[in-house]
Amino acid sequence: MTKQHKHACDNCDNGHSNTSSNAGQDFNDRAEHLKKNIYGSDKGRLRLAILQRDLAPLITNHRQSLTILDAGCGAGLMSAWAASYGHRIVACDTAATMVRQAQKNLDDYANAQVMHTAVQDLPLCQTYDIIFCHALLEWVAAQDSLLTHLAGLLKPGGYLSLMFYNAWAREMAQLIYGNFDYIDKNYQVRQRVKLSPHWPAFPDRIEQQLHALHLTIQQRSGIRIFYDIIRDRKHYKCLADDIIRHELRISQQYPYWQLGRYVHFLAQNSNLR
Repeated sequence: MTKQHKHACDNCDNGHSNTSSNAGQDFNDRAEHLKKNIYGSDKGRLRLAILQRDLAPLITNHRQSLTILDAGCGAGLMSAWAASYGHRIVACDTAATMVRQAQKNLDDYANAQVMHTAVQDLPLCQTYDIIFCHALLEWVAAQDSLLTHLAGLLKPGGYLSLMFYNAWAREMAQLIYGNFDYIDKNYQVRQRVKLSPHWPAFPDRIEQQLHALHLTIQQRSGIRIFYDIIRDRKHYKCLADDIIRHELRISQQYPYWQLGRYVHFLAQNSNLR
């Protein structure tokens, strides 16, 4: 059974002051919206399909139990998947409603714990074999600081699974919809759409940051490359499985992966000590 914790390794200094997150409040208010439109939808199923395909060699083929951190865990679906293979899970989120959902989804796993805290506040004395950081980066203004902290939480040779909202895809979508004034004014005019990420990231810049942190990208995948621009909406229902199959097929092909609404990088810590 999962337990909620505020902090682990309380006697260690993590090198960061406590951080507050407006995003946590955003997700508190919109948990049901997320449950219906992300986790309960085909686009959520597509996201999980690509992430789990990319991570399966690490998660499903390991005979030893790994220690995995799920940073900004949301409802804990990826944590539950990894926990089902016997790995030790630490899942954290700043939104109380998300923490409760994650606790519910992880309740059957004694090898999982859920923490109501920001990943930036986790101490560096506890390190992990794998870190999931999915759809969190775009909600954090200080992205360099977050990536640096995540790198510090990785064991030598460990893996960072980083999925983030693609700034290139945002611009392409606005061009397709003809929102030229929105682009010209640097996306500052329109009222934000529900759960529209505040700080989308450019993949090339993230690659540079990861390289500077001695994280070597092993895989690159695009998620929702053509899903959002299918012209005939009835295909979403009658061809959902085919859409997911073809998204999976092209997700790691150049240049398609760069067009995904989300980009997934699987990067390995090249520091050996």
